[in-house]
Amino acid sequence: MSMNGWFVVTAVVGVAMAQGQVAALLRSLPRPPGSRSVNLVRLGQALGRQSLVYHVSLQPEQALQFLQETLGQQGYRERSINTLSGPWGFYAVFDLPPTTPLVTSTPGQTVILVYRGTVTTPGNLLIQAWLVRE
Repeated sequence: MSMNGWFVVTAVVGVAMAQGQVAALLRSLPRPPGSRSVNLVRLGQALGRQSLVYHVSLQPEQALQFLQETLGQQGYRERSINTLSGPWGFYAVFDLPPTTPLVTSTPGQTVILVYRGTVTTPGNLLIQAWLVRE
């Protein structure tokens, strides 16, 4: 996804949560310093049909490292087997902290946090984050 040379990261959760709960969780996620144009946007397959989108002037590796460190400090666990990165951007999946109060519609289902960062122009990323059910 490209927006005038910016990079966006997305996170999605697929569970039966109120839209307000999803929005609050997405808004509480750490963002790199200098993040701009922070918005919640509609994303059909995401939990609550919402994703967080913002722009940041960083290289993909820098943004991914920031997310890995800050989310890890907050109790999120990266699924490193799902992490991809390169000059194009990055993709990463995190398990939510056990203390996150999410209610799934089906017993035994879990919710995960997904991030996607896309280089729109050199030095600019569009980051999108959303929650999904697995």
